[in-house]
Amino acid sequence: MAADVKVTGCKGAPKCNLNADDCVSLDDILQSFNAPISEEHAWALCYQCAKCFKNAFDREDGENKHNKRFLVPQLNHVMLHKDGQVHPSTIYDDSGGTFGTGGY
Repeated sequence: MAADVKVTGCKGAPKCNLNADDCVSLDDILQSFNAPISEEHAWALCYQCAKCFKNAFDREDGENKHNKRFLVPQLNHVMLHKDGQVHPSTIYDDSGGTFGTGGY
């Protein structure tokens, strides 16, 4: 169902294709539809992001558990899974580290 959906930009090139994790970036969605998200969608996105971050903190081990900071500086880092959840790849990079650690 979701894998069959391809949104095209002005030149007809597909903008929102699912990656290997069945995810698409928030930036791709916003650019493809050329419109902001609704207030309801914004609140749902905030909830899903908070849930993703909480799950990441809960999985962390060691005494420095709460000293780690995760940064998501750009909309293209927010990866949305086809089931509507924010994917853990939003926080973790491909090498298993994080986009941002330590203080800001």
